[in-house]
Amino acid sequence: MITVQDDLFHPLPAVPYQRKSQTSRAAADRERPHANNHERDVFNAIAAAGEYGITRKELAASIGWAENQQNRITGRVASLIAKGSVVEIERRRDGSRVLVTAGVAARMGL
Repeated sequence: MITVQDDLFHPLPAVPYQRKSQTSRAAADRERPHANNHERDVFNAIAAAGEYGITRKELAASIGWAENQQNRITGRVASLIAKGSVVEIERRRDGSRVLVTAGVAARMGL
């Protein structure tokens, strides 16, 4: 199994919330300690897909999150893309863009 460096997931990430909603902020505060674990799970699933890559829908299924929880995936993927760890390539599957790790994208010449 491919694992990643722990320093990729520190410090605790910012978890977005609706600024005018106390409920949203409370939910973000509850999620914050777990966000790095979710991000690590997402990265490891993308890495395991190799050159075949993985869509967000496939990612949710592989991690065991319900299809309607793709918004959880989107935040983690956006963070990994911003860090340069994950790349969204031009290839599409079922109408969705495919994700690969930056290392795989480099080996593919992308």
